[in-house]
Amino acid sequence: SPVNHGAAGGRNRLLEAAQTDLVLLLDIDSFPEPDSLQLMIDAYEADPDRIAIVHPRIVQESDPTLTEYDGTRVHFLGTGSVQNRHARVHAVSDQTRIVTCTGGNTLVSKRNVAESGWYDEDFFFGYEDQDFTVRATLSGKLCVQVSRAIIRHGEGTAGVSMRTGVKYSSTRAFYYTRNRQYFIFKTYAWSTLLVLAPALLVYEMMQLAFMVWSGNGRPWARAWLAFLRTFGSTMRKRRRVQQHRVVPDREIVCGDPMTFPFGLDSGRWLRRAIGLVDTFFNSYWRVVRPLI
Repeated sequence: SPVNHGAAGGRNRLLEAAQTDLVLLLDIDSFPEPDSLQLMIDAYEADPDRIAIVHPRIVQESDPTLTEYDGTRVHFLGTGSVQNRHARVHAVSDQTRIVTCTGGNTLVSKRNVAESGWYDEDFFFGYEDQDFTVRATLSGKLCVQVSRAIIRHGEGTAGVSMRTGVKYSSTRAFYYTRNRQYFIFKTYAWSTLLVLAPALLVYEMMQLAFMVWSGNGRPWARAWLAFLRTFGSTMRKRRRVQQHRVVPDREIVCGDPMTFPFGLDSGRWLRRAIGLVDTFFNSYWRVVRPLI
């Protein structure tokens, strides 16, 4: 394409061009094991009228014995809670599971995502996978994760991907700040937003502190301005999402341990701080979950 439409736009161009119902979307730095595609197809064929998306196990290209993630769950704060992050492959289950959120490298049934829609190109980079799979789940379709299907994942895109360390690029800081708000306001019911508002505010203040500490205070501010400028179009998209919803928020979001950038827990005091943060938000979740 002569225009960079972002990760979401690139995937949509592929879905438009494909002549089949099933389409395997792969990141440029992803390498499937020989039997992975067949295993994903087999999982889809177990319930072809309901399964919209199949996700493999992602392992590190540099060390295939190390799991990068087995899909993610949506933390109630709007972030992704990565499953089996950096676990050894031999130490975690290889069962097929129903999940509510996946990353890239997915087998998609165009027929089964027709109602919920393809990738939202307004995300451009970051959260486009989470939004895509959650919308499918909200509409009553299923996303499954097949741990026996292995895809090796490389180092990603320079300047935006983050495998090690805690240094956010300004590009990543901008999109992940803006897109988290975009996802939350598109997806959550108004009653959920009301119940979660205090926790969301506390988390955003923490996010601001982290962005200032990492030298990304300006991208954080620009992200919020960009979100507010497009609030009207966000609300229009929100109405479409809510119209197709048949699943409540409590079946989508969770209070799992939060996923922090690699390296952030390298010091003793940082580990303690992360433990306190997790405890606070987990306690909040236990209190408010019956209200969602």
